[in-house]
Amino acid sequence: MTRNWFVKAASMTLAIGLLAGCGGAKPTTPATTPATTPAPAPATQQPTAKSFKVAMSTDVGGLNDDSFNAAAWRGLNQLKAGGGYDVKAIESQKPENFESNFRTLMDEGHDLIWGIGFMMTDPTNTLAKQNPNQKFAIIDSVVNQPNVASVVFKEEEGSFLMGIMAAKTTKSKKVGFVGGIESDVITHFEEGFLAGVKAVDPSVKVVSVYASSFTDSAKGKQIALQMFSDGADVVFHAAGGVGQGVIEAAKAQNKFAIGVDSDQNKLAPQNVISSMMKRVDVAVED
Repeated sequence: MTRNWFVKAASMTLAIGLLAGCGGAKPTTPATTPATTPAPAPATQQPTAKSFKVAMSTDVGGLNDDSFNAAAWRGLNQLKAGGGYDVKAIESQKPENFESNFRTLMDEGHDLIWGIGFMMTDPTNTLAKQNPNQKFAIIDSVVNQPNVASVVFKEEEGSFLMGIMAAKTTKSKKVGFVGGIESDVITHFEEGFLAGVKAVDPSVKVVSVYASSFTDSAKGKQIALQMFSDGADVVFHAAGGVGQGVIEAAKAQNKFAIGVDSDQNKLAPQNVISSMMKRVDVAVED
């Protein structure tokens, strides 16, 4: 996190995730109240402040990627559920939509506007510079403007654990990695995964392929099917919507897949053995 007004959210993500299931039991109330007990006085209603408006623009993966953008949108809805916030998402079909989507959200008067993904770096930087009173935030990139909160993660750490799992699961001693668009962020996933595999068994071969897309699920399926045909039996993806195809291939071939960003087990409960959840939802909500 690079700005004081939004400090420490990313570094707190792991701690918050661990604490999320540790709350105490809720107090219980009697099933019935004696007729002689006076009714409690109604709580004093405090004046309702104007809702804080938060919006996000997806990258090209869209809200239905079951992964990265879906996690961010889940975080905003968790924020809304706590009260006092209005939230909105707008989808980008192509990179040319990024700046126009931001301008739309600015015109609508949102107090904070999120760009979800490193692909949003340039439009975030441009509009933040032109509009110093508008607050922005971005996931997976650093924009050095005083009105931008930048949230980055150590993807290699969770991916290392996925590499350990893959190495302990494989029978063929061959596993795969499918990346989306090659970039520093996705390389973190690949390198962490490779290191985790090698930490368990250096003889396990890791095959990596980049799809040059975050949306082409058919290409993801094609890549994974080829990996399985060549002897891999576990494939980890960091590829947004492309990963839906990877999971479809694992299900079709009765092999194993490892998901990313959201819990993707529901897509193929017998085949998705884990998901590397970097908790974009927690960071966005914070």
